[in-house]
Amino acid sequence: MLEQRRDHLAALRDRCLLSLGFFAGPRREELAGLPVDHVQPVQQGLRLLIARSKADQTGRGRHVDLPEAPAELAAICPVRTTVAWLDAAGRREHLHRPGRRRTGTIPMLSGISVGARVRATALSDRYVAETVKQAARDAGQPPEVVDTLAGHSLRAGLATALEAAGVPQTVIARILGHATGTTGRYIRHAFDGAAHHALYAYAARIMAE
Repeated sequence: MLEQRRDHLAALRDRCLLSLGFFAGPRREELAGLPVDHVQPVQQGLRLLIARSKADQTGRGRHVDLPEAPAELAAICPVRTTVAWLDAAGRREHLHRPGRRRTGTIPMLSGISVGARVRATALSDRYVAETVKQAARDAGQPPEVVDTLAGHSLRAGLATALEAAGVPQTVIARILGHATGTTGRYIRHAFDGAAHHALYAYAARIMAE
């Protein structure tokens, strides 16, 4: 039973890792170190705060808004997979709420002990790369393809898919945190899921072919 529970928790965590890593487009160290209270539930889905990155050493931060995907994409919906993992890990209560101070002490993604307990420490960014490679193996990709993949592949895949879905380059840059100057400092307060709705529509068309 412990082994089955551990496998179940690991599957939920890794699905959350892959869906958040792809749809939010964080760098692998940003994803591995993301605290639960840097994720806020909103009516439309989730809002992520990427508080600091190598492109943002002053800690201005950026938001990435993730609307819930349509029902036909439920298996890869970043909102559903995140909530499912947090429920299983007992961490949903630590999601950010307006008026609550962020502490950054509870990691979103953690290891799982032999006794099927969720560890208190965050995953390493190396684990992100390993999970991407394993997902490709599980999908039947040949070794030469798996060898080219890394943690950055999720982020690169998002940029490629957004462009294919017709999302403007300026919007892609903002989501990935590439924006500079005034736009780079701008923290949006209105939920903006337009780019991801376009991406969901594109994904649905591809999966229907």
